Amino acid sequence: MTIASLAEATRGRLLNDPSISQIEGFSFLPKTTRRGDCYFHNGDENDLSAAITNGAFAIVFAHNVQLGDSEIAWIAVDDMNRALLSIARYLLIERNIVVFRAPKISIAIAKSVIADKRLIVNPTCQEAIEELNRDKEFSPLFVCRENAELLEAAIAIESLAVENALSQIKAIEETILKTTILYEGQWISLALPSLFLPELSAAIAFAHRFGLQTRFDRAFELERFKIDSIAQGERLLIYDCANEKEANEAIAFIRRVAPWAKLYIPNDRLDFPQNFTVAYLNGFSPDDLKKTAPQIPSLFGE
Repeated sequence: MTIASLAEATRGRLLNDPSISQIEGFSFLPKTTRRGDCYFHNGDENDLSAAITNGAFAIVFAHNVQLGDSEIAWIAVDDMNRALLSIARYLLIERNIVVFRAPKISIAIAKSVIADKRLIVNPTCQEAIEELNRDKEFSPLFVCRENAELLEAAIAIESLAVENALSQIKAIEETILKTTILYEGQWISLALPSLFLPELSAAIAFAHRFGLQTRFDRAFELERFKIDSIAQGERLLIYDCANEKEANEAIAFIRRVAPWAKLYIPNDRLDFPQNFTVAYLNGFSPDDLKKTAPQIPSLFGE
């Protein structure tokens, strides 16, 4: 990348007339700076000196800096975050990298079943730059939630969608929190509600598309479903649904799989019910519910 292109991409001002004309890579830490790199200065003067010593050809900075070596390029930017977004966009285009958009639940399931270093979830622009800069032959698969900053940088965006819902996976047995599936001739027990089999199917289809390794022995970190201990009892809490459709699907799932469950759905205010096994918190958090739980007196009078 030429120095002129670097200044333009970062929307920066080249403050000197350097003897070098281009850079070979990017760095954010002095210890990882190699000869020919553009170093993004974090404000620490010791780090800046070390980066120059290690061979930085250009310094991009948003702080007040006293210019040093006149042979290297000094580029001032008004907004470092915007500069990083622009460099991320440049690298994504240069490497022809697609960024995938996915809901939080799909990302959580993909992280659990895909065991491959190419899958990189919710990177910042800086982290994406570091990944793309580390190995020019490495082709990462960036998967981001809605509104992630890397999506703003990306030109090519696809969705990790659920069009393949249940086409590869069949539920053999199911409870509220566990599902046994038949997949590629094998029975596999998962600590995953069957409600999320479409997302699981989409994650597996994504893995097959790019030749990624899959595994089923890791725990699923589901923010929306949580077993919690409240007022001397464990209860299932459903919360953080993205929209009314997700909420209705969760409620319908509970009523289908566990018709015996006593379901609590609060309205405008949250009152701790006398007896329930499952609660859809409808905009409230688990901590909100705990605050309304009856206090159990201590046997020791504390």
